[in-house]
Amino acid sequence: MWRTSGMRIVQAVPLLLFVSALTFFLQLFIPGDAAKSIGGLSASPQSIAALRHRLHLDQPVWERYWAWLRDAVHGDLGRSISSNESVAGSLNTRLGVTLSLVIATTLLALVIGIVLGMAGARGGRTTRIAADTASIAGMTVPAFWVGLLGIWVFNTRFGLLPANGYVFFGTSAGGWLRSLLLPVAALAFALVTVIAKQTREQFATC
Repeated sequence: MWRTSGMRIVQAVPLLLFVSALTFFLQLFIPGDAAKSIGGLSASPQSIAALRHRLHLDQPVWERYWAWLRDAVHGDLGRSISSNESVAGSLNTRLGVTLSLVIATTLLALVIGIVLGMAGARGGRTTRIAADTASIAGMTVPAFWVGLLGIWVFNTRFGLLPANGYVFFGTSAGGWLRSLLLPVAALAFALVTVIAKQTREQFATC
């Protein structure tokens, strides 16, 4: 297993390099001048030239890509053009939100999906029909519609859950849980169907 995992990682390195280079070079085909767009219509030619030099846009594309790749390997992803904030720092501040959503969605989908799959494979006729109905609903109802419905019911109608925003766990554990309930439920809705189907097929063959 470890050997296979190591080979997959080694094979992924050239693929990542190819994708990063392709993405970097595709930006050359975007119409317009990045320096003029940032400087604005009232910017003088001298300020545009200075901005182009500061952003290294006057260098050959291969040198710019190599400089970007070297900095990215060291964790420096540059700074945002609009806010001048560190890109890596901005990503780090949002990493906790993303991990909370991913982990909570996966756990919820696993629990509900396994229960539905086992009920569909080993339960009675009524239980199987209910499990199949829930699985079909998960396949046909879009996640965004589930989210909108959840906002309308739990926020607009009853005011029980927030419609947007995120509360960090260190600030308030209850607020953190309430801020995750609606997005996690909407994201897990479709994933439950896949897990339930796989679980049912697995138990049906046992």
